[in-house]
Amino acid sequence: MIGNLFKPFSATFRGFSLIFAGISLFFAAPAAADELGGTYRGLDGAHGITIQLSRGGDGYVGEIFAPSGDRASLNTAQTPTGARGPLTLQGQQGTVEFRTQPVGLSMIWRPDAGGPELVYAFRHEQLALPQLPPGYKDPPAFGATRVNPIDFLTSYEFWEAAQVARAYDGLDDKYRVIMKSFATVHTDMLWKLCRAPIAPDQLTDALRGQGVTCIDVQRKIKESQKTGAFSNFKRAVYFQKIDAMLAVECARGINTAAICARAAQKTQQATLSMETAGSVLQRF
Repeated sequence: MIGNLFKPFSATFRGFSLIFAGISLFFAAPAAADELGGTYRGLDGAHGITIQLSRGGDGYVGEIFAPSGDRASLNTAQTPTGARGPLTLQGQQGTVEFRTQPVGLSMIWRPDAGGPELVYAFRHEQLALPQLPPGYKDPPAFGATRVNPIDFLTSYEFWEAAQVARAYDGLDDKYRVIMKSFATVHTDMLWKLCRAPIAPDQLTDALRGQGVTCIDVQRKIKESQKTGAFSNFKRAVYFQKIDAMLAVECARGINTAAICARAAQKTQQATLSMETAGSVLQRF
């Protein structure tokens, strides 16, 4: 039984999707369920908590440790996405579910008597967290009708898909057109837009002329995550985003005339290349 192990933390881990969205950029696809064993360190609301899991019976056994010295034993059955078993938390009996994530696992606890579930995220101890980029901004509040395109370009990779979709709809048309000119960056955005639980209003236009469907984008990215191609793709996104950022800044009246002249030339070259998301995905 765990007494107050998680009591100081919020009932809903708000940063869960954000953290995994960010760190998943740098690693391959999520581990299979039979690779769930290991030591995991808590993120955000679970900071200081450690989970140790190893194979046992038809699932996984292990313990949860708190900095105070409190601990609880785990005895779970394997599921297609991780493992599930009983866990008493804050004096309440419930069910804990561990799901594999790109660089760790998520922990979802549901009380048997009903009530709000608790969601926490953990990273594998062998993986370090990447730093958020300079100038990073949190996603716009729900219902925002105008989104700063510089903030969007800087930060969208670290937002969850639903947040990217809402923010993309909030961009002025001219900025979406500029970003679409840079095919590798646009492909990366499509990967997010296509995974949103509610399709953005601008998705049809974002896919127009790209030679792919959302199913194609997700399938190709998933295939690339199994090899080094995904890392190469993200590296290409990083470098092309520099040119896209300059183009957006110049469209907002930022930078000198000389810089903007070079930015305009690169934007024109990107546009005339006729590259599409389809051709980008063929390269990776």
